[in-house]
Amino acid sequence: RTPHAGVILLGNTGVGKSFLANILLNENYFQHECNPSSVTHVTEWKRIRANNRSYVVFNVPGLVEHNQSAVEKNKLQIQRAFEEMPYSI
Repeated sequence: RTPHAGVILLGNTGVGKSFLANILLNENYFQHECNPSSVTHVTEWKRIRANNRSYVVFNVPGLVEHNQSAVEKNKLQIQRAFEEMPYSI
């Protein structure tokens, strides 16, 4: 059986990862706003089915933050997404 595939959207804080994830899901699932500071602080995900396959769309915190402790926290959240779904792009 083929494992589920994941989509992890990576980018800096405030570039629209949550907005893009909502477009992929075709619904307003993840909180998003036009804001240069971070809105997403923990890894979130939603499973969808398309073409008889199951996919997981991840919404992760941004790569670059205003201070190093926030960057380190976000790196752990991003790593969590890859650990939960190793077959991700």
